[in-house]
Amino acid sequence: MAATEKSVDVLSQLASTIKRLPAPQAVQILPPLVQRDDLMTDPHIPLLVWWAVEAQCAANPAQASQQLAVAIPEAARSQDSPRDDLLTMWEADPLWRSSLSQQILLKRLMQRFALESLVAEEHGEDASSKQQRQDSLMACARLLELAPTPEDSELLMQGFLEAYEGHSITDLPEQLAQPIKQYRESIGNSDLILSMKLGDEKAVQQALAVI
Repeated sequence: MAATEKSVDVLSQLASTIKRLPAPQAVQILPPLVQRDDLMTDPHIPLLVWWAVEAQCAANPAQASQQLAVAIPEAARSQDSPRDDLLTMWEADPLWRSSLSQQILLKRLMQRFALESLVAEEHGEDASSKQQRQDSLMACARLLELAPTPEDSELLMQGFLEAYEGHSITDLPEQLAQPIKQYRESIGNSDLILSMKLGDEKAVQQALAVI
């Protein structure tokens, strides 16, 4: 149905239903829907697909239940992280090539994880907040690791940097710090603000000299 259905009403209902499914079922239905380039002509369905994807971003089933205000069966709560299932779905290269992914999903997905890390950071220094921040940043790193092409990596990086606009980008796990460093090096000295956000002392001194 996800791959061939033509009715806009049915497709809208399908996307809304996926949003309420446990991750193992949702990630089986999402790929053929994500690869439907013809859906880009509809004014509503692309964002409905995004919300179906976003619903599977939670770090654990209990969090997903709170996020959706939908009770998840006890058996499903013992399953793996919805986020892990979702990221595993993106191991399939064809998903990255779809118009839905390139124009709607990927950048938003990266922003979603990055913003979650900022929210956790703002909540304080308790162990739970620190772990949530770490988990969110590792999800960003995993997406970058899965990106099939440099162009895909750049798209994700744009999403991350937009989420962190106005915030310093420090104390990152090495798996994320390294690709950000490589991105900075790839653009040379053209982004002084990014270098300052990353805590580059030379960039800070350079900015002070300009002032």
